[in-house]
Amino acid sequence: MTMDHDMTTAGRSDAPAVAPVVPPLAPLTMPVQDFARHPQAGPARRMNSLRVWLARLIAFGGTAVLAVVGFSQMLAAFGADPTPMQIALLVLFVPTFAWVGFSFCGTLAGFLAPRLTTPDGPNDARVVVVMPIYHEDVATSTGLLVALARELEAEGMADRTEIFVLSDTRDPAIAVNETLVIDRARALSPLPLWYRRRLSNDDRKSGNLAEFVRQWGGRYDQMVVLDADSVMSGATIRALSARMSADPQAGLIQTMPMLVGGETIFARLTQFAGRVYGPMIARGVAAWSGDTGNYWGHNAIIRVSAFAQACGLPRLPGNPPFGGTILSHDFVEAAALCRAGWAVRLDHDLRGSYEGCPPTLLDMAVRERRWAQGNLQHSRLLGVKGLRGVSRAHMIIGIMGFLMSPLWLALILVGLVLSATVLLSTPEYFPNAYQLFPEWPVFDSRRMLWLFAIAMGLLLLPKFIATFRAWARPLARNSGGRVRIFASAIFETVLSALIAPVQMLVQTRQIFEILSGRDSGWNA
Repeated sequence: MTMDHDMTTAGRSDAPAVAPVVPPLAPLTMPVQDFARHPQAGPARRMNSLRVWLARLIAFGGTAVLAVVGFSQMLAAFGADPTPMQIALLVLFVPTFAWVGFSFCGTLAGFLAPRLTTPDGPNDARVVVVMPIYHEDVATSTGLLVALARELEAEGMADRTEIFVLSDTRDPAIAVNETLVIDRARALSPLPLWYRRRLSNDDRKSGNLAEFVRQWGGRYDQMVVLDADSVMSGATIRALSARMSADPQAGLIQTMPMLVGGETIFARLTQFAGRVYGPMIARGVAAWSGDTGNYWGHNAIIRVSAFAQACGLPRLPGNPPFGGTILSHDFVEAAALCRAGWAVRLDHDLRGSYEGCPPTLLDMAVRERRWAQGNLQHSRLLGVKGLRGVSRAHMIIGIMGFLMSPLWLALILVGLVLSATVLLSTPEYFPNAYQLFPEWPVFDSRRMLWLFAIAMGLLLLPKFIATFRAWARPLARNSGGRVRIFASAIFETVLSALIAPVQMLVQTRQIFEILSGRDSGWNA
């Protein structure tokens, strides 16, 4: 159900003419998907190129090789007859080592990322920029939209582009402020700027977008989804629209947003990492994902008809945190598009895409609490009928991104117990009677140090490759020069090493709460 401002004057002949705040309805069918059955067929899937398969071989095959090497070397360090504690350490070490190895191999695969171009030629696709909001600083968000509207007008898209603010705000005072700000923004925007507030915010953001598609989806061909703290340049939206129009199989094209607006040390640290290391990571993901990419919920363009066909999400059976509304719906929507035959791409070359950055570690933890619950919830969706293998990989990577914290903590604790046992116990050199030669304790410290050095190399080498790569790009001239970029990389590495244990403990607590059945919903 929607609440429209123009309804207050409906039926009054003496009421002054008021511009409508929503366009005429243009319904589009969006069925709720049955994940227990194969989906309605979309476009025929195209074959992945040899480049994509080679990138996957590097990313996943390389990780498997490193995992085997780590397992064999750690087992050799313990000798032929490891103790139970050593076996526990081995079981925890291998996935941790493989996770670090995957970060390296995925980055290495980025050297196979395709070169992307924006096609020229006419494009008459009808585009809508949608921004779901929920108790946001609407003045800032709307100000960004007005600036974007002016850029889109300058790009020649004013005749086929509209902006839609989709509010889920529950607080009446905030809602009143939204209407006042939107009314002022509409007078400043050269593009139509519509506003709708739902009276019921069922299924939160995914429900907000689904209701919009069901009511007005037939009005548009493509929609650009923004968060309240994100924005894209007009040139980037024009390029995205042209690329989607040129590829009839493209269901979604994701950009790599750059973090901006940070003022605290933590925010600047995160921004630097995203700006310098982010492009290489994005190239790697784009290379091995191919047409089975992922969606991060914003700063992407979506084919509205494909979204309506494939992305009506059901509620999961059972109670939260693993049942109910799908929290991290973006991963699932990308997987749903791919299972229906649509292509989902990460176009890593587009730079005019931005989002805000949490100012502190605690603000980041608040955001990650919802992500942690949503990602663990994906474990119930790995068996969806027709799900592509790479879509499952995206979900597993998301799950492991949070499970690595308790695994790392357990690895540290087991290592401490094992070290204390070795230091405090007296080895028994002659456990058997009449034994001629002693049995020496086996613990190859040199091999362990080599494994540690390899792990650190796998962890740090991509950072330094990305730093040296930034030297050869305009970023070096715009960010103080090569020396300052290198010094910033050293500072970021040291500070990240100090922050990492704190994040490990925070995420471990979050995982414990979720597994204990505590639901955070959309709140902190």
